[in-house]
Amino acid sequence: MGVDHQFRTRTAKDLIMKTHLHTPHRGLLLSLMLCLLLDSTVAAQKSPKVSATTPGDSSSESESDSDVKQERRIVRIVGDIKLDVRQWPLIGKPDAKYVLVEMFDYTCPHCRDLHHELDAVLKKFGDDLAVITLQVPLNATCNDQVGTTESQHRDACEIANLAVTVWRLEPKKYHEYHDWLFKPTQPRTSADARKRAIEVVGEERLKKTLATGVPQKFIASHVKLYTKAGAGSVPKVLFPNITLVGNVGSDKLTETIEQQLKTQ
Repeated sequence: MGVDHQFRTRTAKDLIMKTHLHTPHRGLLLSLMLCLLLDSTVAAQKSPKVSATTPGDSSSESESDSDVKQERRIVRIVGDIKLDVRQWPLIGKPDAKYVLVEMFDYTCPHCRDLHHELDAVLKKFGDDLAVITLQVPLNATCNDQVGTTESQHRDACEIANLAVTVWRLEPKKYHEYHDWLFKPTQPRTSADARKRAIEVVGEERLKKTLATGVPQKFIASHVKLYTKAGAGSVPKVLFPNITLVGNVGSDKLTETIEQQLKTQ
């Protein structure tokens, strides 16, 4: 309870006690004092809402919004690049012992292979490991590092936008959607990805968030990080001082993570 609320409450009570029983306007005074008490009580109960912010936008609807400001968790990759764990698409818990960063494209076959290897590593480490998942579409429409877009990547930008949108709106359901996109041996089409996204977040919410342009800004940010990481092939798994490229296998991932844990 604030000092102002205590003072106003005490003052109102004192005035009520000091009001003489035979004061002609006693009824009016009591009514005013009751309003003062009620106003101070309501004011004391109100608390400002603090929303989690994301790159380029702080107002878009998200289940990651909280009444309590969360502590920042920073991870470092390729030397001097720092990322706030809670501000990027995440699989796992933000307070995990170790957080690595993955760059990939949902339409990339090697990325699909790495996904299955990384999934096995996540199961092995459990809550001790989390992954920041940065979609980097191999499509020149949204990635200026790509010269010519191959036919297999024609839906890459839209699928990436849909994945970011699902994370923004339903972060607890993002991991499942992410896995679903990688499940078949051939890439999902953008039509299938959109249909599934609607099932997860609802059609109106999906349209509204895509229309803000925020998911597209995330992809643009992912591409900038990809450029700083040297561009080139994906998938990439990034650590503070080392980057693994291609489908490196679960054994190599486990070995590297264990080495990184020793140096923390």
